Amino acid sequence: MPKNLEPAWPNDTTVHRKEDSYKEKMKLAYDRRHGAQPLEHLKKYDVVILDGKEEGRVQGPTIHTRSYIVETPSGELQTNRKALVKVNQSLTTTTTTDTHPSPAVRDSPQTAATPVDSVRMSTHERKPVNRMDL
Repeated sequence: MPKNLEPAWPNDTTVHRKEDSYKEKMKLAYDRRHGAQPLEHLKKYDVVILDGKEEGRVQGPTIHTRSYIVETPSGELQTNRKALVKVNQSLTTTTTTDTHPSPAVRDSPQTAATPVDSVRMSTHERKPVNRMDL
């Protein structure tokens, strides 16, 4: 039997190196395409918003790598870091100088944004809607 027909195994370390390189390139392309970014670790007592609806405070991480225990008005729950948006403390504290507003101010609709409305995951600038007033 000729020598070139005998089976020869490739070098194991070379194959592993090429596979690792291929996997890393695929990961980078996926992350770039989907805009994946590493999330900041949360500390105890950080104020967060859950799924854009409910505000809560972080009680601490769980034994799982990306989960946190969060205290909310409706109770304590465990959730993934991806569902939490960190809020600046200045958004949650409201300071008012006038404790008794006038009836006209008290009866007017609220124009100030609530903390839940003012926190956005997107950094894209919002533009006002240009409508024709007929």
